[in-house]
Amino acid sequence: MKSFVACLPITVWVLWAGAETHAQASFSIYDVREGKAVTAAAIVRAAANFDAVFFGEEHDDPTAHALEHQLVVMLDSAYAFRMAVGMEMFERDVQEVMDEYLGGFILEKHFTDATRPWSNYRDYRPVVEYARAAGLPVVCSNAPRRYTNLAVRMGMDALQELPRASKRYLAPLPCDTAAGLYYRKLEQVMTHGFTPPPDSAQPAMTMPPGIVYGQSLWDATMAWSVAAYLKAHKGHKVFHLNGRFHSDEHFGIVIQLKMYMKKARVLVISCYPSEDWQAPDWEAHKANGDFVILTDPAFREAEEEE
Repeated sequence: MKSFVACLPITVWVLWAGAETHAQASFSIYDVREGKAVTAAAIVRAAANFDAVFFGEEHDDPTAHALEHQLVVMLDSAYAFRMAVGMEMFERDVQEVMDEYLGGFILEKHFTDATRPWSNYRDYRPVVEYARAAGLPVVCSNAPRRYTNLAVRMGMDALQELPRASKRYLAPLPCDTAAGLYYRKLEQVMTHGFTPPPDSAQPAMTMPPGIVYGQSLWDATMAWSVAAYLKAHKGHKVFHLNGRFHSDEHFGIVIQLKMYMKKARVLVISCYPSEDWQAPDWEAHKANGDFVILTDPAFREAEEEE
């Protein structure tokens, strides 16, 4: 396994967990701090100086999923017994079930029945199965959907009325809400960037406050989950998988994590399909993370057509 850490080429062959066929995944990696193209091994080396590594993905990008799996293997090889995998894809109230499955106590069928996995769980299964085989902890970091829905419908104050037992699945309340540049970014996405012409009588679209509350609870709870693990395991690292909107530009989860651990050292990876992946204009992409990974969009499109 150690030999694999030496280099991961720009074009790799991977075995997809959900379909027993080989597919060619193509991508380019850029180290923003060094200002140069690198291999995945550079990410592993850089991780030595950080407590939390956030891998921001597009959830339907198969190349990103393959890279996540490979990076987990490489990081485990480099930092054995000193790391955990965090996953947005699982909610905090299923942590015990995750632990039972990783410990070999329950069958996979019972695990998937009880953990409410995403519809594309096959894309994340290789990470979970590797963790199970290697003895890696998996942190189920997300807030349960029923509570983010409550925040969207009724606001943050409604969360305060929950039973104490329910609140243990959330970040400490009240949690900070999105503000500043992150708020404006969220608003632009939620309103599709719509701004009426200056001479138009049509009002600008506004973002419902509930969207801010739900997003903020989401970010805060994932950050709290990472912080809780790091505080309980001194000297360890968390490699966290999440949608890239939550961590791009060091917004979202990163801002929230700094509230719980001011001295936390955070590395952000932003991975997404881009038409210019073979000859990137890195200046146009570098604001998104410390490492930016551009993947071949044709590969994602090909899988969608299958």
